[in-house]
Amino acid sequence: MLTGSKNALKGVGFFLGGFLLSSIGFHDAILVMAIALGLVWLASLYLLREDLDKSKNKPKFSKMFSKSREINILSAARLFLFGARDVWFVIAVPVYLSSQFDWDHWRVGSFLALWVIGYRL
Repeated sequence: MLTGSKNALKGVGFFLGGFLLSSIGFHDAILVMAIALGLVWLASLYLLREDLDKSKNKPKFSKMFSKSREINILSAARLFLFGARDVWFVIAVPVYLSSQFDWDHWRVGSFLALWVIGYRL
């Protein structure tokens, strides 16, 4: 259920990205998203101010790693694997769809949104 809701949210992001690119262009879309993120950040500072810095246990950075070298290597491999997958879906696949099929931003964003939402159903 968690993966499905996460994928649905990613799909909404692809729809929104395709819409913004089609309607206002790249630079303005980046500006709109930066402003939205800034507003979310300000809202979180305001709404969560009582809960900030209330952690009783503040582990050191070195405690975030496992004592097992193998587990740390596996964790690093997963980090790079998921990063590469995200770069593939966010950059390479949209560029391919746009260049090979002559799809506009809206069509590419819609296709990827439907794919990301639907492939886990």
